Amino acid sequence: MRITYKLQKLDQPTRTTAILLNRNRERSMEELLHESRRTRVVRLSRPSGAFILKILNRALPPQEELARFRQEYAITTSLAEIPGVIRCQGLIRHLESLALELEDIGGVSLDRLIAAAPLPLKDFLDIAPRLADIVARIHAAGVVHRDINPSNVVWNSVSGALQLIDFGIADRLPEELAEALPPTLLEGSLAFLAPEQTGRMNRPVDAR
Repeated sequence: MRITYKLQKLDQPTRTTAILLNRNRERSMEELLHESRRTRVVRLSRPSGAFILKILNRALPPQEELARFRQEYAITTSLAEIPGVIRCQGLIRHLESLALELEDIGGVSLDRLIAAAPLPLKDFLDIAPRLADIVARIHAAGVVHRDINPSNVVWNSVSGALQLIDFGIADRLPEELAEALPPTLLEGSLAFLAPEQTGRMNRPVDAR
């Protein structure tokens, strides 16, 4: 069964305002790629090609979630000139919530690939230095991703395209705080957290 979304594309000149740009358009869900407590990610198709839609799960999300989504849009678009960073093509109104329209390179996340079979050494040696270069460029732009793990690295084994995705908890380096958080509120993937990210080292998260 296909699920139909009615979407309105938005422009966002600031983190707190959004301007309607075009009329409602209907698009059908083709494939669910990921679902978490807060968001779901689907691959959609249209005549011009496939794209990715990241949607907030709550029908009426709190302002805090909307603000974070707008920040994700702002940070991702600010990194658009860096090769290997997922391209954000628009901030979209979805009913009473928001969604991000993202580029689709037709790839698969590394966690899915590794779950199916070990990554061949030649592929690892191709991916690792390229990913390190992407991360270095992001840090040079003053942004820290804060959730680099195999599920947030997408690779197309046919074209060789590689992308770092999901800037949902990313921050600009000067904005990083070292406040201690309860374990239930830690953000990111626990197995891949930097020690500083726990807030228990009295040090901010930085480019190291």
